[in-house]
Amino acid sequence: MNAYWFFENERLGRLFFEYYRLIGLEKEYQTNYRRNEEMTQSQQLEAGNSVPHQIMHGFTQLLLEGKLEQWLELYTTEAIFEFPYAPAGYPQKLEGKAAIANHLHNLLGMVEIQQFSEPVIIADSTKQQFVAEFTCKGRSFVTGKPYNQTYISVVSHKNGKIIHYKDYWNPMIVIESDLGGSKHDQ
Repeated sequence: MNAYWFFENERLGRLFFEYYRLIGLEKEYQTNYRRNEEMTQSQQLEAGNSVPHQIMHGFTQLLLEGKLEQWLELYTTEAIFEFPYAPAGYPQKLEGKAAIANHLHNLLGMVEIQQFSEPVIIADSTKQQFVAEFTCKGRSFVTGKPYNQTYISVVSHKNGKIIHYKDYWNPMIVIESDLGGSKHDQ
């Protein structure tokens, strides 16, 4: 069985696997996959106390609870947030906590996020970096259309705070939801 079968969405699992292969971490990916398969429930709960799990738990829960100031505390002052697949008219890179806050306030005026899935996380503690795969369900305030997105995020952290967040998401979901977008979000 290939490592990418671990993921609920086979296509995303393959993308995740391919990403790790391209950056030279295929072996670590397969090792983590086997380790995840072998972990008991108590070990999985214990693993949830790691920095990557704490960051992602805060990322999803604080957004759902509308605790935006606490959510922003997950980031360093000079953090970078990138959207490599952002369509035209949407920001591709946010530099600094103030830019991230501005973007978040604009985004939450356009979309209601109702639910996040539990992230699947593969971490490289030596580089203080992890990759998380998760989904969200929501709706556009502008049109009422669903906003059901899948994310693969590459996150670098230091001292428990995010220093770089690269967010790979499907731009077609944004376009189909008619969220609107503005370069002013940058």
